[in-house]
Amino acid sequence: MRAVRFHGRGDIPIDQIEEPVISSGSRKVTNRYQIRPAFYLCGPMAIPQALHATTSAKLLVTLGHESSEIIEEAGEGGMQLKVGGRVAVRPNLYDLTRPCCVLGRPDCCRNLGFIGYSGDGGGLADHVVVQEKHAILLPKDFPLEMGALVEPLTVAWHAVSPQRQRFAKLLGATNVVGPRMEDVVTKVRSMTGDAGAHVAFECSGVPAGFYTALEEIRARGTVAIVEAVNCDDGDFEALIDAIWKTRSEAMITSKIRMEEIEEKGFKPLVSDRDKHVKVLIDVSA
Repeated sequence: MRAVRFHGRGDIPIDQIEEPVISSGSRKVTNRYQIRPAFYLCGPMAIPQALHATTSAKLLVTLGHESSEIIEEAGEGGMQLKVGGRVAVRPNLYDLTRPCCVLGRPDCCRNLGFIGYSGDGGGLADHVVVQEKHAILLPKDFPLEMGALVEPLTVAWHAVSPQRQRFAKLLGATNVVGPRMEDVVTKVRSMTGDAGAHVAFECSGVPAGFYTALEEIRARGTVAIVEAVNCDDGDFEALIDAIWKTRSEAMITSKIRMEEIEEKGFKPLVSDRDKHVKVLIDVSA
C-alpha cells in the first residue's frame, strides 16, 4: 500500500509498504482524509530517532495524525465500533505507567506519543490499524472531510495570519486584531473606553503573548493561559458536536490528492504560508 513516510528533513516520499495486520481489540481502517502535517518540513522534532518509549518505533514513520477513516475490518474484542463505521482517530499514545497516568491524567504522560509521528501507522497511508479506544465514532451524517478537523481543533491556533483572521470572523468573531499590523493593547483599550478587556485568553505559548494579555486586561480582570500539546478525554466528543453546529468546514482552503502532497501540500508551507488555513488530503482519491 502507499504511505507517506518521514525519512529526514525535506525527504518525505510516498513509499510502498506492507498492509498492517489487525490484532485483538483493534480496527483496520481505510484512511479517507488527512490534514496536511505542517511541521514535518522543519526537521525531526517529535519523530523518534531512537526507539520511542511508548511505541518502540523509530524512523521510518508513516505520517498523519489528523485524519478521518472508515472501519473495514474488526479484530476480536471491542464491541462499540463496527465495520463501516466512520471515525476520527484520537492519536494520543501513553505508556500508562508514569505517575500522572496512574493518577488519571495520561495526557501529561512523560512518554507521550502520537499516532502519525511516534509510530503505530498514520493517516497518510491507504490503511492503518488502531486500537478501538483511538477511534472516535462520528455521527452518521457527519462529513468525513470535517472529521479530519477534529484533532487539530482540540488544540489552540498558534499562528495569526490574515487568512486566519478572515476565518475567525467567519466563525463568529466580531472584532479581530492583527498583531502584525496593529498594536493589540492600543486597539483593545480603544474598543473598551480605555478600561481594558474583562477576560484575555493567551493561546500562543510565547512570552510576548502573555505580557500583551497582562497589558490589555482591566483592573480585576482575568487572564487565562490556554495551551495544549494534548487533549483530555471527552474533548474529541465535545468538539465533534461543536463542529457539527458551526461552519468549521470553511477552514479547509484546499483539497489535494496524496500524490500531490509535495507540490501542493508541503512546498506551499514555505512559499505561500498565509494563503491556506487547512489543506485537506484525499487519501482515497
